[in-house]
Amino acid sequence: MAEKKQKQTFFTRLHECCGDDELRPLMQCVKFENGYAYAGNGMVAIKQTLALCGVINPENLDGKYLHKDSYKAIMSFEIAEANTDGVECWNENGQRVFFAYTEPPKDGNIDWESGMKKKKGLTGVTFIGFNPEQFAKLAKALYAPGGNIRVQFTGIDTAMLVDVVGVDEQEAIIMPYILNNTLFG
Repeated sequence: MAEKKQKQTFFTRLHECCGDDELRPLMQCVKFENGYAYAGNGMVAIKQTLALCGVINPENLDGKYLHKDSYKAIMSFEIAEANTDGVECWNENGQRVFFAYTEPPKDGNIDWESGMKKKKGLTGVTFIGFNPEQFAKLAKALYAPGGNIRVQFTGIDTAMLVDVVGVDEQEAIIMPYILNNTLFG
């Protein structure tokens, strides 16, 4: 039997964490910077090492944005190669497609890491809520080979840190909900 070749493309579903908000077009994109990929929608955000992607020449992604639909489409190809203008993809059957990078607005920038700081010496929080649909998006996007995801509660009105034990170069956040007029508050 012929040996199956390893795909050289994006493997993790970061596009699941991107937003749909037309007023914040950067949140519709996966951003690449300093060896990491970032995605978020205002409720969740994820930072993941490019070591988890098999794209050829990942250093060419640095400082670039890919729209979530392009990112998702690239995942379906066997081979993806990043160059200075975009990502060229192809399959062994000869199908070739080029995905151009998304140009960010001149005044647009998102501080993806501000909520991703681990906090020590926290006092206990009685109840904290989150949107399960947003958490499901993170679960789909995280590289979790053992299937276990860990959450660190960082206090009231602050993001909850999300990571996977044993996968050091990936972290995420999810914003909590205030639980008023419920069983809890």
